[in-house]
Amino acid sequence: LSLYLRRPAAVAGLHSLATVSGFLCPEVSDVTSSPPDIQPSIGQKLSAAYANQLAWIERAGALDANGLPRAIHDIGDIGAVRTGLTGAIMLPDPPALDGPALLDALTWLRHNGSGDVLIWLGSHDLKLDRWLSAQGARVGFEPLWMCRDLRLQVIPLPPVADLTVRPVTRADLPRLVRETAIPYATGWQVRATHHLATVSYHQREVRVLIAEIGDRIVGRAVVHLAGSPIGPTAGIYDLAVHPEYQRRGIGGQLTGAALRVGQEMGARFATLNSTPQGEKLYRASGFEEAGRGQTWFLPEQTLRRPPSDDAARFAMVLSGGETIPASMSRHAWITLPNGKTPLAHAARFQQFEVVRQLLAMGTVPDIAALWQLGLHDEAREMMEDPAALDARRGPEGTAPLHLAIQWHDEGLLTALLAAGANPHVRDKSHQGNAWGWARALGNNAALRVLNERFPDGGS
Repeated sequence: LSLYLRRPAAVAGLHSLATVSGFLCPEVSDVTSSPPDIQPSIGQKLSAAYANQLAWIERAGALDANGLPRAIHDIGDIGAVRTGLTGAIMLPDPPALDGPALLDALTWLRHNGSGDVLIWLGSHDLKLDRWLSAQGARVGFEPLWMCRDLRLQVIPLPPVADLTVRPVTRADLPRLVRETAIPYATGWQVRATHHLATVSYHQREVRVLIAEIGDRIVGRAVVHLAGSPIGPTAGIYDLAVHPEYQRRGIGGQLTGAALRVGQEMGARFATLNSTPQGEKLYRASGFEEAGRGQTWFLPEQTLRRPPSDDAARFAMVLSGGETIPASMSRHAWITLPNGKTPLAHAARFQQFEVVRQLLAMGTVPDIAALWQLGLHDEAREMMEDPAALDARRGPEGTAPLHLAIQWHDEGLLTALLAAGANPHVRDKSHQGNAWGWARALGNNAALRVLNERFPDGGS
C-alpha cells in the first residue's frame, strides 16, 4: 500500500550532464567534484539525487532476472526500461512536454511486454501532470529527495543484539530470493542487484548490504555510485527490513553501513528518496530534504488499451478550465481514462467553473471533490446522505475518509467522522481501512484522531 500512496523545486543543471543511452545520467568519471569549500544549493542537491535515480534505474533495468543485458529505449531526453515485469519512464528535469516522444516510449514498453508503468519526474510540472492524467496515468507517490554530506562523521548507533551487517556474496542469493517479505525484494530486484554487486566489472559502482540475525537475512540495502552536478554521489536504494524485525534499530544500522560504504566508494554526498515512514530515520542519520518529485502510475490495462483521442481531449478540457463543448456534454457521466469521475478530475486541478458546468449537466457530485474545491457547506450537506458518506469511487475505490487521510486534511477527516463515516470501510484496490491508510502514508495526525474516537478500532 505504501508504495502507491506516497504523495516543488525547480531543477537546473541536468541538461549539462553526459547522456548515457538517452538518460541524463553521467558516469562517475564524467563529473568532477565541486570545490570542497563551496556548499551546493538545494536545487543542485535535488539534481544530484534525481541524476542518481536516473542512472540507477537505467543500470538495473538493463538486466533481466538472470543478469543478462536487455534493450533500453531512448528518444531524446526520455528513456524507458523494463523493470522486472513492470516498466519505468524517466523524464528529464527541467521537463519539456514532448507528447509524441512519450507516446513512443509507452508504445515501446507495450510492445516489449511491460506490465504497470511508473513514470518519474524530479520535481513538479502542471503541463505534464495534465497530459499524463489525460492519457490514463494516475497520481503516484511523491518522492522526498534527501541528501547528506558524506564528509560529516557517521555516528555509530547502539549495537543490535546478534545483528551482522555485511556485503552480499554470491552464496547469499538463494536465501535472498526466499525472503520475499522484505520490502522491495521482488525476484527481479533481488537477482538484478545481486548480479550488479557480485560481478567484478560492476562492483565499482554497486554494492549490496545485507542484515543478518543468526542465519536469517532480515534486511538489505543497495548503494549506487554515479556522477552528478555536485560530484560523485552514493544513491541508497531498497533499504528495507523484514516486517517481523522492524523497530529494533536494524534500519539505522543499515543506513549507517550504507553511508560508510558510500565514503569508501569515493562519494562526496549520499542521496535517496524517502517514504513517509523512513523520513524520521534518515533525518536522524544526517540527511536533509532537497525537494519533492512527482510520479505517475499507468496500469497495465491502460498501457494495453490507450484512451481514445476524444476521451483524452475531454480530460484535458476539464483540467485546463475550458468551457465544455456541447458535443462533450455526454461525457459528464463517464469514468475518465485515469479512473476518476469528471468532477473529481476537475476538482483535483482546482477548476471551479468546470465543476459548475458539470453539476449543471447533472453529473453526480461527491463529498471529497466538493471539499477539495472549498465548497465545505455543500460537502457537509452531502455527508447527511449515508450512501454518499462511504461511497467508494475512483481508480482505487476510495471512500472520502481515505482521501482525507491521503490529503492530510484533518478538517475533512473530522467532519466525516462527526457525520458518521465508517473508518472500517476498505478501499477496493489495497483493501486498507482508515488506520491502514494513515500508517502507510505516515499520517500521524490522522492516526491520533482515529485512535481518540475509536480507542480499539484499529487493532
